[in-house]
Amino acid sequence: MSEYDRLKSEWDENFTSGVLGDCRDSFLLRVSRRLWNVNLKSLSKSILGRLAERGNRDAREILVDLTVDEKGSDQAADLLQKFALEGVPGAALHLADLLAESYGSREVAEKWYRAAMSEGDPAALNNFGCFLREDDARFAEAESTLLQAFQIGDPLASGNLARMYFDAGDFDKALPWFSKSVQLGVDSVLPVAARNLAALGRGKEAEEMIRDALSKEVPGATLAYAQILSASSEDGSLGNPEEWFREAVNESAPGVSFPFACWLESRGREEEAIAFYEASAREGEPNAHLNLAIIYERRDNFRLAEIHFQAGMASGDVKAAVTYAHFLAENDRQDDLGRVLEGARKMGASERDVSEIRDLMDF
Repeated sequence: MSEYDRLKSEWDENFTSGVLGDCRDSFLLRVSRRLWNVNLKSLSKSILGRLAERGNRDAREILVDLTVDEKGSDQAADLLQKFALEGVPGAALHLADLLAESYGSREVAEKWYRAAMSEGDPAALNNFGCFLREDDARFAEAESTLLQAFQIGDPLASGNLARMYFDAGDFDKALPWFSKSVQLGVDSVLPVAARNLAALGRGKEAEEMIRDALSKEVPGATLAYAQILSASSEDGSLGNPEEWFREAVNESAPGVSFPFACWLESRGREEEAIAFYEASAREGEPNAHLNLAIIYERRDNFRLAEIHFQAGMASGDVKAAVTYAHFLAENDRQDDLGRVLEGARKMGASERDVSEIRDLMDF
């Protein structure tokens, strides 16, 4: 039976009785995927486009993902902007989230987050809060936004507040918010919540929580356990850090390369660390470039050190800019500090960081 005959048969079986609405949309989504898989891409995108214009979120997300894969993020952003300007529900927030992932598009992303909030999109406050917490200078604003999201009933906001406090090293403040999130059934926070417990010296509870996360196959649990073990002077009941880091690598766990590289470097295994730092840099971790630069500077390989300092700056790492400035000053290259200062300012460096670079220029 041909693909056409299979689809026609399914249509006749399910829709001759006049069933419409969401059920029909689900069928059309399946049709669009099949058409794409048999290389009828234009027809597939036409179906998805019509569903997206009617406000079907799944269709819009599939269409954007396909556009990213086929033509890149810029084309996908153009498509989402078209939907947003036409008032398609959810498109403004989807566009904001896409732009937020692209360094250099934050001002435009914020505009669309605010548009989504003005439209009353229930997820907009939480997503905007997450966007804000990536900027240390806007910590209080992120906190206030996530609190508002929690107060209007978004369960994800409690976990994001907890993560924000955890990332800031305020483990005591993070604890009750992790507890709220777990009570609300947000299992995705379990790995980081376990790390928070471990940081508070509550190792037994942390290991119990990790076991729960592992049994539920929560993404990130394997890596989180490796990180808990790597911060401890003793192996856990389930093994040692390297075993769990390797398992996380085998699982292709997002973000595993950087902490594994840090652990390897701390054990004096620099060559292995370099390989994982390089992998982490390819994955988009900006701090990886700084760590590579420091290693190569320590080895007197100034050419590679400078390449990674500059790559770190290009990734938006202000700390890389400040450290690069010290590197240049120590090598009597004060004339090059002006462009580093300019780059740091463009990245939104704090006045303290700017002053530190300026002082090196005057030294």
